Amino acid sequence: MTAAPRIPGYELGQRLLQHSLAEIWRGRSHAGVEVVAIVLSEAGANDPMARQRLDEASRMPAPANGLPETPLWAANFAANRPYAITQLVPGQSGAERLLDPLDGVFGNDQDSVNEVRRQLQHFGAAPVPPSPGNTYPSSTTHAPATSDVPGQESSTRAEGFVAGVKRRAGWKFYVIVPVAYLLLFTVTYSVGAAFNKKDDTTTGATVPVPPAVSPGALPTSVVLPGIAKAKMPAIDPRRPSISVVGETYASSDPTQPVEGLELPFAFRWPQPPGQIRLGESSHAIYRRVISGENPRSATLDAVIAAHPCTSLADCRQDRAAFDQRWTSRFKAPVPTTAKDGQTWFTEQDRGSYVVSMTRAFERGGRWWLLGVAVTAKDGGRADAQRVLNDIRTQTS
Repeated sequence: MTAAPRIPGYELGQRLLQHSLAEIWRGRSHAGVEVVAIVLSEAGANDPMARQRLDEASRMPAPANGLPETPLWAANFAANRPYAITQLVPGQSGAERLLDPLDGVFGNDQDSVNEVRRQLQHFGAAPVPPSPGNTYPSSTTHAPATSDVPGQESSTRAEGFVAGVKRRAGWKFYVIVPVAYLLLFTVTYSVGAAFNKKDDTTTGATVPVPPAVSPGALPTSVVLPGIAKAKMPAIDPRRPSISVVGETYASSDPTQPVEGLELPFAFRWPQPPGQIRLGESSHAIYRRVISGENPRSATLDAVIAAHPCTSLADCRQDRAAFDQRWTSRFKAPVPTTAKDGQTWFTEQDRGSYVVSMTRAFERGGRWWLLGVAVTAKDGGRADAQRVLNDIRTQTS
């Protein structure tokens, strides 16, 4: 039996998935609450990029199938084997959601994540909602109506009994009940712990549990060859500003360059940018730029995807599939309004302002499809427009 990782305050009892970079465990807190934990493997812990991606993914909204996100209960990204823990909540995305981003390739681990969630159904987690990416069927369970609940009459009699005891005991009732509850909890938890220990140490029959998942090697035809990075040109301040929508930078506006992300262009940002590498595959490069360092509190947030094409005609042919991929990944509005034969955009204003753009452009003899969505909060509409328009300008 594989030894479970030791994390202060938690007891991990069943490994649900063994991945080259991480393991997924089910366990409980010392208070007896069910939890799900992701713990980097030795290989993952020795990979600085895997450590960084676990840290970054923990601060991102839950991306999987639209499930509500269960907040992290505990995490230590500086430990010998970094980990993150969430409560096991029915119908919500737990710590297993942090697995897919670890290798920098989006979507290749989703089948394994879905299988983990299927196994968690045995412990009270709801099935994964049906979606094109799910390979396992899900079912819906309906709670019975109150009048159909078995034992309803017995429950009513029990409530009457408690009320009678309360009347006879008077004020002593409020002393007896907490003591009795504490005693019952202590006995129940001790018995449960004893059974768990027996299951782990007995050499005979053990309690049947679903098998752990061991995903196969990444298919070479999908992951490789990687995208050859273009040398990013410097920002050309002499380019005349082009407006797709709204405001553009004036020559006197203070800006900061966004460089070093291995994209085929550079652009300007209204303040010191926080740059995040979200990974890449053989299809596209994914990057993110934010104001400040915390994605949750960023008032300006840009997500970027870049896909190489062989020609403008090839870019136009790939656009529908490309838009479906990157907008689904980032939950961004699909650009639908044509600005010209190589540029499409969309605006949304639903609390936060979002402007998105798909752009086909040529750089250094190579064609690219670019997808970008800029989100602004707290009245930053003009800043979002300036960023998007500058990307359009720098990809002329």
